[in-house]
Amino acid sequence: MKSLRLHRLEKATLLERCALFSGLDVETLRELAGIATAEEYDRGELLFTQGEAAEGLFIVAKGKVKIYRLSEDGREQVIHVLNPGQPCAEVPVFEGTCYPAHACALIKTEVLCFARESFLREARRKPEILLNMLAALSRRLRHMVKLVDDLSLKDVGSRLADYLLEHAEDNCVRLEESKKVLAGRLGTTPETLSRTLGQFQTAEFIAVEGKTIRIFDGESLQTLAEG
Repeated sequence: MKSLRLHRLEKATLLERCALFSGLDVETLRELAGIATAEEYDRGELLFTQGEAAEGLFIVAKGKVKIYRLSEDGREQVIHVLNPGQPCAEVPVFEGTCYPAHACALIKTEVLCFARESFLREARRKPEILLNMLAALSRRLRHMVKLVDDLSLKDVGSRLADYLLEHAEDNCVRLEESKKVLAGRLGTTPETLSRTLGQFQTAEFIAVEGKTIRIFDGESLQTLAEG
């Protein structure tokens, strides 16, 4: 990790894109920018580890951050992949507890960081931040409920079909992460993921072209996803 020097206005612009700060006036955004620090992480570098005291809140400015947990046998379960504008560690920071998962940069990533006490002071002063946080947590909760349902009730084929349909644009899915990360998001192994993609290709549901997956039979994928 290395510290970056960003102008306050640049940091305020980045914060404005985050749902936690939606609707805040320009002056408040600039005040928040004044207490935020900027950091850069290389690919694979950890922002924090599970069990570590939660001393800061992070906002992804550029890049991608993977939030994941490890099972006792070392299997990785990806909980979230965060894109620019998304926050992480807001709950443990407010609770004053430990980080419940690991976070690492999937690619070279820049984040804005708030020290816990500084952020809580601003949140008490601006209740809008707390209301925005409730909305963000509601979205996160819906995601977690869906994840639990998918992992417990659906097989790998169903989970993959659902993922492809959810992320498709013009019947194409651009894979911006490795198969290992995608397998972690689906609760399976890279080998099983590759085998399932092969089965989808054989059935002519999709075609895999490098980092792009083209969907030919969305109806069959929808049937699988609902199974």
